[in-house]
Amino acid sequence: MKQVSIIILNFNGLELLKNNLPILVNCLKPNISLEIIIVDNNSSDSSVKFIKEDFPQIRVLELKENHSFGEALNLAAKEAKNDLLLFLNNDVEVSADFIKPLIEHFKDNRVFGVTPKVLRPTQGMINESVITGAFKGGVISAEFSISQTRKIPDYAFETFSVCGAAMMIDKKKFTEIGGFDKMLRPFYYEETDLSYRALKHGWKIFYEPASVVYHQHNQSIGKYLKKSTALWSYRKNQYLTVWKNITDPWLMARHIIEMVIPKLLTPNLIEWKALFSALIQIPEIITRRKEQKRHCVLSDKEIFRLASDQINKIRGR
Repeated sequence: MKQVSIIILNFNGLELLKNNLPILVNCLKPNISLEIIIVDNNSSDSSVKFIKEDFPQIRVLELKENHSFGEALNLAAKEAKNDLLLFLNNDVEVSADFIKPLIEHFKDNRVFGVTPKVLRPTQGMINESVITGAFKGGVISAEFSISQTRKIPDYAFETFSVCGAAMMIDKKKFTEIGGFDKMLRPFYYEETDLSYRALKHGWKIFYEPASVVYHQHNQSIGKYLKKSTALWSYRKNQYLTVWKNITDPWLMARHIIEMVIPKLLTPNLIEWKALFSALIQIPEIITRRKEQKRHCVLSDKEIFRLASDQINKIRGR
């Protein structure tokens, strides 16, 4: 059985760690070889002191300045010793035997990532990990709304993207495609971009309902973030994810018609700031597009056709 490195990003999450770390440690089976790494993003609370005193077996990577979400996780991934990386938010509570069903998928060397069933207790146990994809509204859209309107199968199946709250990823493949893209700073859209690049490589992503975790949504970033900043970052990274990944001319034309032009014509300072913030990063985008083309196995149309097939299967067609 492959070995696992559990990676948790923390920023001033002392209370979350007090609740979730004991549960995580108690749920780990002694016969599964793993390590836990907490990358602390320059917290000002007592998070690091708590971890070192109460959980000396956990490795702490202390960052001396606050990094973007993706950059911080990439630093931890480089430190990880094992074959599989399990990224967990610090506001996620795990359940018993949640790891083994995820590991089983990696017997297939085509698998890039697997997501457990991620439920939100504060929102009626919404399942946020059945992620479907489409090119909609001129952007690469990854959504979990289908789980609110359809009965989700209780067996594993392929999905469009891993879920950012909890995801197990093959470290070798993660490294091969460069990990999370630091362009998407400070946060949002990282897992959609990562998943899309993995799909272009011809790799597979699965949803595994036999593994269950609970996500106290918006307890980490949401506590320290203005809504305007969140929207700016989210929208900027939507642009960047399209510009560096989409090579199909028709889809790019749709992006301009359905996304860029409407935002330009809408008198909204946040939307304008997002667009122009993305434009500033064009030199980086050119580099990323060259890197992506070298490893591309599937076209954009093939990816979205497969995504459409996945949606139809869930709907029972």
